[in-house]
Amino acid sequence: MSNDTTQQVNELRAFFQDKTITKPVRLSPAETVVDVPRFLDSHFAMATHASDAKGADVFLQRIIKLRKAVEAGE
Repeated sequence: MSNDTTQQVNELRAFFQDKTITKPVRLSPAETVVDVPRFLDSHFAMATHASDAKGADVFLQRIIKLRKAVEAGE
């Protein structure tokens, strides 16, 4: 994992650390996260342990989409 990716993951973890999100969050018309804690656990794991940068980026981008949706709803 690159230093830039590590920094992004750390910033995103810090953002979600004190959040309790119990309702579904709509990321797009075709994407709704129903279990946010489970989504974050799995996506952070894949973002940090993916075997290539492109694979990690897909999961990182979805976490960023979730952050934007949460910020827009607050």
